[in-house]
Amino acid sequence: MIYMLPLGLGVSKAKTYHSWGTPFNSFWCCYGTGIESFSKLGDSVYFEDKGKDPTLYIIQYISSSFNWKSGKVLHNQTVDPVVSWDPYLRVTFMFSPV
Repeated sequence: MIYMLPLGLGVSKAKTYHSWGTPFNSFWCCYGTGIESFSKLGDSVYFEDKGKDPTLYIIQYISSSFNWKSGKVLHNQTVDPVVSWDPYLRVTFMFSPV
């Protein structure tokens, strides 16, 4: 899904009440932001706080690995595929010393 991008043959935001963009001569930043957001999902899986007590935050449950150098741990998480009849998400965490 791309937000704020008109869907239809020959349509433009120039014809809306915003008057943003034209079909051929201008292309505003918010057109690209919606597309860019999905490409950035992979860089927002883990965050860390390097304070006195290092903390790892897992923001998304996506099958992935992370070498957490501050915590001296290799973290692997495996997510079972979600199916419509199963209301539970199964995530397996495995921590190994580095």
